[in-house]
Amino acid sequence: MTRLDGYTDADARALVTRALVAEQDIAQILTRGKVLLDVEPIFGLGNKTIQPGPITSTNIPAESAYSEFNADILHAYDVLTNRGIPVELDLTMKFIGGRSNLLGYFSWGSNDERSWGSNDFYSTNAYLSLHFAPGALSDTAVSTSARTFLPTTGGQSLMVDLIAHGLTGAKGYTDEPLLQAIASPTIVFNRYTAGYTLAESFYAASHFVSWEDVVIGDPLCSPYLKKLNTDKSKR
Repeated sequence: MTRLDGYTDADARALVTRALVAEQDIAQILTRGKVLLDVEPIFGLGNKTIQPGPITSTNIPAESAYSEFNADILHAYDVLTNRGIPVELDLTMKFIGGRSNLLGYFSWGSNDERSWGSNDFYSTNAYLSLHFAPGALSDTAVSTSARTFLPTTGGQSLMVDLIAHGLTGAKGYTDEPLLQAIASPTIVFNRYTAGYTLAESFYAASHFVSWEDVVIGDPLCSPYLKKLNTDKSKR
């Protein structure tokens, strides 16, 4: 199940419109945009060759190592690069803002501020300077990124702000889900760019079902399927 939501009725309806636009214009959209993957290296980079991995601990509530999410992001970069999808990977401590026409986005969101002592950690202004192309998907390693879809102040970064800035699909969390509940960026982009739907991509990328999480967007959104079929017809 997914839901259509946003600050306004227009924002919620726009999720479907953006999905349809992406399915029609994905070839042109790819020439103008890129995926942004923003690692926080202070947490460690981990081993990308073994991420995403299964949960092996018998103590399920024990949170996974932060370095594992970074490693998953690094693996996602390889998947996207091999698929010919434009992608920017940032390995600095700086929280990246000021990007437009983004095809997708994974980061630590407001948890990037844990890089204490740096002048480059998370800022709301940087987060709100991100804008998205039709078809873009996102998740952030933020425990309460879907705690509300109403205007609010304070607290952790919200996915609804990115929806207001053009995002087409998102996964967020209503309460503390632990890091291992965040969608795997590798699996999300591997599935989505292979022609799977938005819903299939996010749920395939999730260790848990019905666990503090919300998937936002048109569940049938699948812009890359048309591109793959077009590419095949040209051969």
